[in-house]
Amino acid sequence: MTINSTTRSVSYEGNGTVSSFDFAFKVFQSSDLYVVSLNESTGVETTLVLNTNYTVALNADQNYSPGGTITITAGAPASGTRITITSTIANLQPTDLSNQGGFYPDVINNSLDRACIQIQQVNNAISRQLVAPVSDGTTTTLTLPTKENRASKYLAFDASGAPTASSGTVNPVVSAGGSVTLQPNNAGSNVGRDVIVQDYNTEYARFVGASRKLQLTGTSALQGTASDGTVTQVFAYPNATVANFGTSSNHPVGVLVNNAAVATFATSGNVGVGTSSPASLFHAHNTASADTQIRLTNGATGATVSDGVALRVDSSGAAYVFNYEGTSLIFGTSATERMRIKSDGEVLIAGTTDQGAYNLQCNGTGVWGAGAYVNGSDSRIKNSITPLDSCLDRVNAIQPVTFKYNADWCADQTVQTGFIAQQLQQALAGTDYIDGIVSQGGEYLNVAYQNIIPLLTKSIQELTAMVQSQAARIAALETR
Repeated sequence: MTINSTTRSVSYEGNGTVSSFDFAFKVFQSSDLYVVSLNESTGVETTLVLNTNYTVALNADQNYSPGGTITITAGAPASGTRITITSTIANLQPTDLSNQGGFYPDVINNSLDRACIQIQQVNNAISRQLVAPVSDGTTTTLTLPTKENRASKYLAFDASGAPTASSGTVNPVVSAGGSVTLQPNNAGSNVGRDVIVQDYNTEYARFVGASRKLQLTGTSALQGTASDGTVTQVFAYPNATVANFGTSSNHPVGVLVNNAAVATFATSGNVGVGTSSPASLFHAHNTASADTQIRLTNGATGATVSDGVALRVDSSGAAYVFNYEGTSLIFGTSATERMRIKSDGEVLIAGTTDQGAYNLQCNGTGVWGAGAYVNGSDSRIKNSITPLDSCLDRVNAIQPVTFKYNADWCADQTVQTGFIAQQLQQALAGTDYIDGIVSQGGEYLNVAYQNIIPLLTKSIQELTAMVQSQAARIAALETR
């Protein structure tokens, strides 16, 4: 009978139910079979032993019904196990045809079948090997270097296409656990070899040997898988001008130190430092009830805890804005300065020129208030208390005027009533209280208008006494 099939191997996937497997190629005896079991998860292949790991039931007539069945003695192979059945008939010719002996057709057929089976076995082995294409012809030799010359080296090909042993690395290494090490160079000094990742001849990633950097090109991205199975993009390089860091899904971005989150970019767009749930565009939080500060410094201030400007909340919950420098703390609106607190504690409102040793200086249209403006006046906080001398003549020497402030000095351009400081100095010259009314404030003289009130009061009292004296004299004359 002829052999009319080139199939000499068959494989089955285990399912935990079937333990017997058929094959349909001719063998001469059970020991001609070769059976292996592959663990697909580990890649380990095991050769099974006849009558130990499996038994064989051959079909009675291998010419007209070739093949048979093997049965795994341990029971049905589990899922993830592959059983492969082939033959391994020895490359021998056991038929001996003698002169004038029997010349039986079955003997001749079996000898020819054996030769065909041996050819099929060789062909199966060759089909699993590296072979040169037919177009290479017979001029290229594919003989490997000796084992001593190829040990711990790469298989490479020289300029003629012949195999050669390439030194420089023993990697990549695949460990028993499946880890892979890629090492383009271990020859000693760094010669700038890179590990390049390509897809269809297009480069998308490169590990640069000289600089130890990972470079992504095109629209490449680093991605991870979240616990809910969502693919999260953590880095993207979409074009030549913008590099993005973040997620492509609805997940926040965290910054870790010592495996603990120190900053969070929430899906709302809020940024949190010390909190994973920022309640505002920028939210800094200290989980302990301790002094907490947000600090701004630059090259002019230094960068220590005693430098720059800090927004602070102390352990009691009190809030502060501190300028640790010997400079002013300035506030403004509409890109214009409105108020500053000088380093000495003086407050300037609507002006930047210091008018003297005044804790509050306001330059504008005036100060409005719904209640009384008061000065401390308790006798217990005063000394050297002396009644005013006669003030009527000095008050009569004072010249009240109307005026307008220069526009570059005061925003209020309405007509004012008041006094001229230099004229007041002349009218009050020689008094011990003149400095409390007229004082030097930087470049200009200032007048404490409220301190003129006692002079006016004293003058009214003097006028009242004169009126009363005149009234008494008139009354006396009228009674005569």
